[in-house]
Amino acid sequence: MNPKRVLVAYGSKHGATAGIADEIGRTLRADGIDAVVAPAETVTDVGDYDGVVLGGALYAGQWNGKARRCARRNAEQLRHRPVWLFSSGPVDSSAEQDDIPPVPGVARRTWPVA
Repeated sequence: MNPKRVLVAYGSKHGATAGIADEIGRTLRADGIDAVVAPAETVTDVGDYDGVVLGGALYAGQWNGKARRCARRNAEQLRHRPVWLFSSGPVDSSAEQDDIPPVPGVARRTWPVA
């Protein structure tokens, strides 16, 4: 049986985003998954991966632009595989107060939600 291949793409080297992506990659590899960690801006094709973990810093209610562009570039292929999102950035209560969790916000910005 071939190990699953997962891409861990991160949108920002600032803050902890790249470090979180590296840690996710190490954890997946320790579980026997072939994990590749790469900057989101370099990702042009996710077709060779069974799943994608996409991360970017969340600042002022906006997800990292490189992560959003990566999602848009690969939107059709992302529809056909599991996608997990993570974010680094300051914790701020406005998302809770305004009912704006990051995952639906990113989905609305990158994929049409059916």
